[in-house]
Amino acid sequence: MAAHPSPTEIQALVRGGISKRRSKQVLVHIFRGCKECLAILKPELPFAFGAGPGEVTPETMAPYSEPVERAIAKVSRKARYLQKEQRQIPQAAEWLGQEGLEDVFAPPPRLSRLAFYEALLEKSWALRRESPKEMVRYARAAALVATTLDKRWLGKKRWFDLSARAWGELANAYRAADDLDKAGEAFDRAFELLRCGTGDKTIEARLHDLQASYYGTRRWFKLALKSLDAVHALHVRKGDSQRAGRALIKKALYTIYSGQPELALSLLDEALAMIDEERDPELTCDAMHNRLLALVDARRFPEARKVLFLNGVRFKAVAGKIHRLKIDGLRARIDAGMGSLTSAEHLFLKVRQGMEAAGMGFHAALISLELSLIYKRQGRIAESRKEATEAAEVFRTLGVHRELLVALGVVQRSFEVGLATVPLLESLVEYVRRAEHDPGLRFEPRF
Repeated sequence: MAAHPSPTEIQALVRGGISKRRSKQVLVHIFRGCKECLAILKPELPFAFGAGPGEVTPETMAPYSEPVERAIAKVSRKARYLQKEQRQIPQAAEWLGQEGLEDVFAPPPRLSRLAFYEALLEKSWALRRESPKEMVRYARAAALVATTLDKRWLGKKRWFDLSARAWGELANAYRAADDLDKAGEAFDRAFELLRCGTGDKTIEARLHDLQASYYGTRRWFKLALKSLDAVHALHVRKGDSQRAGRALIKKALYTIYSGQPELALSLLDEALAMIDEERDPELTCDAMHNRLLALVDARRFPEARKVLFLNGVRFKAVAGKIHRLKIDGLRARIDAGMGSLTSAEHLFLKVRQGMEAAGMGFHAALISLELSLIYKRQGRIAESRKEATEAAEVFRTLGVHRELLVALGVVQRSFEVGLATVPLLESLVEYVRRAEHDPGLRFEPRF
C-alpha cells in the first residue's frame, strides 16, 4: 500500500466493518514498520483480545503473539507473491505479442499464469475497437487460463473472483462481436462465479457495467439505465469519481438512443466534471464523442462543429478505425445540416466505403439514405431514387423488422408516383437512425 489507511479502517480491523482483502492490506502496511498506523492500532488491541480498556502488556498479548505473527507472515508472503505476479505482466504481454495464442498454456518457466491472465485481458480490451473477433479469442484464452491459476496462493474465493472477471470480459467480447446469445450465457456464468467469491465490489461493479452494455445492445434501455445507476451509486459511495463518471458517460449514450439528446448533454456535463483525462484519455474521448452525437441529434450543428474542431486531435489519437468512421459520419451530418451539401456528399461516400469494408451493412445502407436526401435537396431526383432503392434492398437482405420495411416501402412508392419530398426523406432517415436502437418505434412520415 502506498498511502496510509484511514484511522477508521485501522479501528475496523478490531471492531469489524472491513473486508478480508482490505484487512490483509492494512495489516501488511502496519507490520512492515509504520509506527504512525501502529500507534492508532494499539489502543484497539485490548478490545480484540477481550482484555477490556487499559494498556496492552506483554502478559495480555503473549497468548496471541505467535498466531498473530504466523498470520502476518502468511499475508506478507501472499502480498510479495502477488506483487511479483504484477511485475511480470509487461513481460507476459511482450511474449504474447511475439508468440500469440498458440503456446499460451506453455509459457516460459520464468512467467506466471496470473501474469498471462492479466496480459490476455489487457490485450482483449485493447482490441475492442479494432477487431471484436480477436477480442473474443483473447478473452476466451483468459477465461481458460483462469482455471489453471494457483488456488493455494490466491485462495479459493479469490480464484472465483478472477474467474468471474474473465467470464465477464468474455461476455462483453461476445457482445462486441454481435454474438448476443453467447454473451448472455457468459454473463450468467460470470455472476454465478461471482457469488462464490469474496464479494469484491469492484469486480461486481465491473460486471454490472459490462452487462449494461449488453442490455443496451439488446435495446433493453430501461435495464441498461438501471444497471448504470447502480454502478454510479456504488462508485460514488467508494469515492471513485473516475468510474462514477464513466457510468454517467455510458448512461448518456443510452439516453441519446432513447431519443433524449438534451438530457444526455446534462449527464455529460456532470460526467466531465468528475473524470481526469490524464488517467484515461479514451474515457474523455468517449465523452466528447457522445457530446458530439447528442448535439447532432439535437440539430445544434454550429455547437457540434465547434466540438468537432476542438477535439479533432483527440479523436484521431484515441479512437479506433470504426469510431473514426462514425466521427466522419457525424462530420458529414453537420455539413449537411449547415447546408454544405457537396462536402457532406464526399464524406458520406468515404464513410460508406469504409463501413462496407468493415461488414457494417446496416450503417452503410443508412448512409445511402443520407445520400438520397442530399441528392433530393440538390434536385438530383434519379440519383436520389437510386440510393433509396439500393438501401431498401440492403435492409431487406439484413432481415430488419417489419415497421422499417413498411417505412421503406412508403418512400419507394412515393418516388414511383412522383411525391417523394425532402421532409419525407428526412423523416425516414431520422426514423431509421432511431429504429436501429429502438425496433418498437413507429414510423411517422412527414410530407
